[in-house]
Amino acid sequence: MFNGSLLVLVIFGSIVVGVICGYLLKQLSAAKKIRSSESLSARIVEEAKKESETIKKESILQAKENLLKMKGDFDRESKERKNELDGLEKRIRAKEENLDKRIDLLAQKEVTFESREKAI
Repeated sequence: MFNGSLLVLVIFGSIVVGVICGYLLKQLSAAKKIRSSESLSARIVEEAKKESETIKKESILQAKENLLKMKGDFDRESKERKNELDGLEKRIRAKEENLDKRIDLLAQKEVTFESREKAI
């Protein structure tokens, strides 16, 4: 009887030790999975931060390029308009000079006409 009781105690003790070992192994495995998941999530967050910084830098660079292009377009258009205005101003001055010459010529003709009229 002593052997049977001892056998039952050994079997029961083995089962208890097995359950405890299984529980501990499960806890260790779960802790390892948690650490692995935390590490993965930290790596994903870090990669996302780097990607967002890259996108931000690219956006800033693109905005600067657009600004430079717009400034260049504005400068070019301003220069074209200035050249056009300078040309118009030159034409107006030439017309004014031409009108002044005509006025002088008409004044001379009038003087000549009046002097001829007085002579008659």
